Amino acid sequence: MKLRTIKTHKNGQTERIVLRISAVFCGLLIMLSMLSGCLSLNLNSNNRTENKAKLPYKINTNADGEITDISLLSAMIDSINHIVSVPEVYAAIPEVSKTDLSLNDFSLYIEAMSHPEKKEIIEYRRVPDDLKRQITVGISTTLSGLALEAESTEYYELIFSKGDQAVSSETDQAEKTVSTIIGIQHDAEGRPYLSAHWIEEVNQIYEFSRFYFRALSDRDKEMLAWLLLQAYPEQVEDKISQIENNKAQLLIDYYRLSIETEPLNSVVHLLMPNSIEYRQELTTITNDQKNIRTCTFKQNNNLISVSDPYPEKIKNQHLNLYYEDDFLLSWSSNGVRELYYSDKFNSLLGEPKIEKIEMEDPLQTGAVFWQIQYDQLTLIIKGLGDPKSNVWSGIVEQLELNEKSDKLSLGSAKGKTDSLYYGMDLNDFCMNYPFSPESNFVISGNQQGTKMELIVQTENSKIVRIIIRAVYDQAST
Repeated sequence: MKLRTIKTHKNGQTERIVLRISAVFCGLLIMLSMLSGCLSLNLNSNNRTENKAKLPYKINTNADGEITDISLLSAMIDSINHIVSVPEVYAAIPEVSKTDLSLNDFSLYIEAMSHPEKKEIIEYRRVPDDLKRQITVGISTTLSGLALEAESTEYYELIFSKGDQAVSSETDQAEKTVSTIIGIQHDAEGRPYLSAHWIEEVNQIYEFSRFYFRALSDRDKEMLAWLLLQAYPEQVEDKISQIENNKAQLLIDYYRLSIETEPLNSVVHLLMPNSIEYRQELTTITNDQKNIRTCTFKQNNNLISVSDPYPEKIKNQHLNLYYEDDFLLSWSSNGVRELYYSDKFNSLLGEPKIEKIEMEDPLQTGAVFWQIQYDQLTLIIKGLGDPKSNVWSGIVEQLELNEKSDKLSLGSAKGKTDSLYYGMDLNDFCMNYPFSPESNFVISGNQQGTKMELIVQTENSKIVRIIIRAVYDQAST
């Protein structure tokens, strides 16, 4: 750019005017040159993109041009293993094999099948016939609308890689195997397809489970209790709400202290429209306890319930037996098994029927057991018995309350908050043991190395039998 200086005279004064001659044409030429280069680069880029464009993903077919179980499974595994995108697999599935199945539902289904830590599926296999029948019956029983599809479904176990897990034995290998079981439906001609209804039901449970695990992860007791209450068909009484609140807090603490697996990293083991099972790893284990636990979500009549086992133990006070307001006996006193005599029992309960029974104590060779049967109470003792004189003495190994036990209770006097007794309301029992339904009303315990259990039977929401007994057929812990 040139600068020219011109002197002029006006009104006797000299003004210096600097005229700038703009290099408009030069700038224009530069811009045209750059534009030309950009156009050239863009054309070359388009040519390269066209040359490298991927071919559409295709699913293998058989000689008749139809997809098979294997090819459909392989395609879904490709998306799970991130070899190809979910939309590409969805687009490749023939319309006849995915009628009414949306991309959103298919994507969520693939997510449910996938390992939360992105492990790859390395193999798959058909499930055994007995397990297939068990799954089919379960679906047909709870979801009648899918009964026919369940009968024509083939079930497969998708096995994930173990990653860096160490495997030291065949038993350990079986426990370390991480897998997911899914179903492939078939039409009347035996051709495989993905049922939209089936997958919608699966996804409904899956989404519920994610809310559940999120509440556990966030330690959100209120949300967790609300989710647990979804198992009930209508508004529940306050006592049930309190039971579920108790369960929520216990579960939050249990997951925090005893479960190694982060809640949202739980792995789906069974992915069905009526039930989803998750496997989780425990932090610590005992001699007779596996290191894997199962959390199950079940759907029935549009209600979703959760079975999340919790290791409840017999409360110490429930080892004490009361007659009306008076203490009668204790399974153990400060950990010591006491010796009891018949005098006090006979005076309160009347004359018993005494009978020798066959039992063995692996910790005491030659021990003799007797059944002592009163109208209100049945005992099994280890010690001495005399059927003729109706006297006995020994250590109580089992006690049972029955329909005539109207004056007997465990824990405290009958009717108090922490007492257990024949005929009590089931919800009152669950206030003491909120997870007892998940354990089939068997509560474990341990006294001085002897395993024991509290067993109750229920009928019409009432407790109709209560037993505390020693367990000799299991290893002590």
